[in-house]
Amino acid sequence: MSGFVRGNFAFMGKVALLAIVTAILALLTEHAFVQKEYAIGSFLLFAILALNFTYLTKFSIPLKFFVPGILFFIAFVIAPIIFTLSMSTYHYQTGNILGKGEATQQVVTLGAEPDANGTTFDINVGETPSGDFAILVSDIANNKFFISTKDARTEVPASSVTLDENGVATAAPGFTLISAETLSKSDDYSRIHYKYQDKFYIGIEGQNVGAVFQQSLTYDKAAGVIKNVVTGDTYKDNGRGNWAKVGAPDEMLTPGWRA
Repeated sequence: MSGFVRGNFAFMGKVALLAIVTAILALLTEHAFVQKEYAIGSFLLFAILALNFTYLTKFSIPLKFFVPGILFFIAFVIAPIIFTLSMSTYHYQTGNILGKGEATQQVVTLGAEPDANGTTFDINVGETPSGDFAILVSDIANNKFFISTKDARTEVPASSVTLDENGVATAAPGFTLISAETLSKSDDYSRIHYKYQDKFYIGIEGQNVGAVFQQSLTYDKAAGVIKNVVTGDTYKDNGRGNWAKVGAPDEMLTPGWRA
């Protein structure tokens, strides 16, 4: 009788431990597929099936001892070897793991320069009545204020704004302040280029600081090239995973991509 109890207790303990491991691996598997890491997700799914099949059946007693080691061996020995061999087939063996589209997007995003004066403003992030993200900009030195969105800049009279103890505008007609707690849930607002003047825009450096930038690199999809609007240089695909400068192929933009 005591042996029966011990046997049931051991079985229940095994099932409980296996359930916990399966739940953790299932969560990681879902996250991997959401992030489009299909190789990792597939391996984790295989691990779930292998563990449950091994420990819930009597297919092979020795396998119960070998499965954990086999899974670790695949993950930390075989997979890195395969990855290294596959990367060695790419031009220059650069180790780039980005696709061309992702790399191009990052190149353009990084291709911004601050204005010559390094201009910065105190800002507050909010939204317009239509629900678009906006910033309320305080040019304290000149006692000027304006609301800026992605597409427009609206001047606000100094008499219409509410100032805090530092002289920074916190409220204005047509602007609703968004709390720091709400902003912390998403960084979408920080990716917007807010209208400033001419070819310059305001980029958010922090929740309450905005700096003036100029987009120096632009991607011409029709021509398939990247252009520097400041210097006039043109960069084209060199067929080896990089945007290379026309006339000076050794000058390349980073990051590159898998080619």
